[in-house]
Amino acid sequence: MIIFAVVLVLFMTYAFQFLQIAKTEELRYRSEELAQLVSIASEQYLISKDFTGLRALADGFTEHHDVAFVTISADNQVIAHSQNHDLADGVTVAKKEVFVNERPAAEISVGYRNHLSDAISSPFGRLLMYGAAAIGFLAIVMMYIVTLAVTRPLKKLYESNARQFGSEMLLSDKDEITATVMLIEQMQAKLDSSNLKLQESLKDQKFSFAEARQIEEKNLAIYNASHDAIIVANDQDIIVEFSPVAEQLFGWERHEIIGRAMADTLVPKSLREAHIKGMQHFLKTGQGPVLNQRIELTAVRKSGREFSIEISISAAKTTQGYIFVSYIRDITQRLKDQTELKLAAHAFNVSDAMFISDSKGHIIRTNPAFTYVTGYKREEVEGAKPRTLSANPEDSAFHKRIWQDLLDKDVWNGELPFRHKDGRELTVRMSMTAVTDESGALSHYVAHFFDLTEQKNYEAILRQAHNEAEQASESKGRFLAAMSHEIRTPMNSVLGVLGLLKETPLTQEQINLVQTARDSGELLLAIINDVLDFSKMEAGKLTLEKNPFNIYDVINQTTEILRPQAENKDLSLTTIIEDETPQYVIGDGDRIRQIILNLLSNAIKYTVKGEVSVGLRCHTLTPTHTTLVLEVIDTGIGIDQAHLKTLFDEFTMVESSYDRNHEGSGLGLAICKQLVNLMDGEISVKSDVNSGSIFSFTFTLKFAEEEDIVHSTNALPQYNHETISTNLRILMAEDNPANQIVLRTMLEMSGLSVDIASNGKEAVEAVKKSPTT
Repeated sequence: MIIFAVVLVLFMTYAFQFLQIAKTEELRYRSEELAQLVSIASEQYLISKDFTGLRALADGFTEHHDVAFVTISADNQVIAHSQNHDLADGVTVAKKEVFVNERPAAEISVGYRNHLSDAISSPFGRLLMYGAAAIGFLAIVMMYIVTLAVTRPLKKLYESNARQFGSEMLLSDKDEITATVMLIEQMQAKLDSSNLKLQESLKDQKFSFAEARQIEEKNLAIYNASHDAIIVANDQDIIVEFSPVAEQLFGWERHEIIGRAMADTLVPKSLREAHIKGMQHFLKTGQGPVLNQRIELTAVRKSGREFSIEISISAAKTTQGYIFVSYIRDITQRLKDQTELKLAAHAFNVSDAMFISDSKGHIIRTNPAFTYVTGYKREEVEGAKPRTLSANPEDSAFHKRIWQDLLDKDVWNGELPFRHKDGRELTVRMSMTAVTDESGALSHYVAHFFDLTEQKNYEAILRQAHNEAEQASESKGRFLAAMSHEIRTPMNSVLGVLGLLKETPLTQEQINLVQTARDSGELLLAIINDVLDFSKMEAGKLTLEKNPFNIYDVINQTTEILRPQAENKDLSLTTIIEDETPQYVIGDGDRIRQIILNLLSNAIKYTVKGEVSVGLRCHTLTPTHTTLVLEVIDTGIGIDQAHLKTLFDEFTMVESSYDRNHEGSGLGLAICKQLVNLMDGEISVKSDVNSGSIFSFTFTLKFAEEEDIVHSTNALPQYNHETISTNLRILMAEDNPANQIVLRTMLEMSGLSVDIASNGKEAVEAVKKSPTT
């Protein structure tokens, strides 16, 4: 019996120790499982650095009476902690490391209460255990009787413990150790009930967290797959979420911008004040005019470049305050496309006819002007090729060249014969351009054209009129050439006869009559010469010579020719040539002399008293050319301002009583202007009534050397008629009898003998018969 009692005590001790070990293992398992749940639940809060949410999470777990504390640490600092029991009772601690983006982010520590195992290892528990052993020793006699009663429940207790407290012990009311067994059963029942509740709670939490995790993963997938940039900010304007599309759009990486204010990073300076005021207004009133609608704004990238966006903002209230979710898309290209579409639509409504064809050349769109020009409506030509509009559709070679040019050069310009819907043939001027898409592939052709038919008709009429005018001009030229010869020849004879008559003995009255006739003849000859010169200019047949000459001599000689006229009117005639003015130049000296003669004779003609001067100065110099300014200044009657604009027009003469006493062709100044234009120069006048006039002539000539002038001058032999011997016999060939008389008389008055031939043949025969040959 003693051995049996000892065995009994040892068995009971072993049973209680086994129970305590099993409960300890179970508490460790539960604490580790709890730590795992906390780590899963805290991951999202750690990503967004939501410390308030972490603290709320910890508080939520410690609300369970078996959870002693929850601690979340990062970088050796506690960021969230919660406990609801005195730690002196003892807890089982489990730790779990949390990873974010495969990097350790925090450590979770959880404490699970040991009250169930403490109840077993408490002093009262140990007293009961040792008391039972003592009773066993004292009742050794009775042990044999109750051995079966004691060992059987203990065996059941062992088996129950092995099944993790899954069954209940059955005891007899008369058993002396009923109290001990009942205590153990109560502890087991309490432990099983607590275990069941905890398992159910953990199961529910695990299910809730799994479901939440699943929903979160689904939302994260949608979040990452969104084509819009998604940005979440709290009510302090701090960015707490930044999607991958937002990273691409704004150039910020997520870890760079999380925790920074939207106003400082994404909002342009021009809109920051309005952004901040709008958020303050919402937090105060709960209203925001820009919320829950799509609006167009300007944003700024990390690089500082602003761009256009479309944004929709939604506000949501959470336990930590409001959050603002922004959905943003870049609309820069869309706005550009809209602008281009507007421009294209505007361009499509121009007056030129237009059509657009696809890459195969089929017409897909036309504008109203197309219908106006061709007569075809849009639906009548859609799908057709432009060749169907041609008046010569069978000319395949011509159309092939057009398409080949478009393929080679992307553009074709030219004239085409079109056939109007009513059958009329049109001539159009067309420009066609090839259009490519973003990949560079041909997508469309755009053509615009306008009707040239009426213009072509006018051009034909103008060409015919031009040809007729040229024929008339040629006829006029031939007429004037013939008339110049037919008029000037007898006029020269008349002047010659009058000159000879003046040399004969005449009375004073006869001399005056002869002089008047000679002056009128010379005026008529001058008019004829002016008309002929102007006709040549008008026909473009007057050309300028380019010979070296001394411009000083031209001015001085011209002045000397007109000096007698000036002296007859008691006028002072002077020549002023500034120093540094080039003397030797290349040009048409005779035409320059003609301009000076015309201007100077007009100045003398319209000056009653005072002076007339001719001035020459250098305006600009280059290494090869000089620009000269020639001025004719008089103190004459002047010209009214109203007549200055038309002064250089042909057949223009200023109407005045003084002017009517001085006849002329009215072509002198017009000829001067034409000559100046031929020289690429300019001519102008400054004048007013009774204030004299200043005529200025600006022209550019090339430099010449003095030896060029000497060589040019010596090229023509110089003769002095005073040295001609009177013994010479002169053979004169002249077909005009009047000229024969004049020339014979002039030569005979010089003491010379004259033979006359009426033409070249007679002159050759006369030379052959001459005894001196």
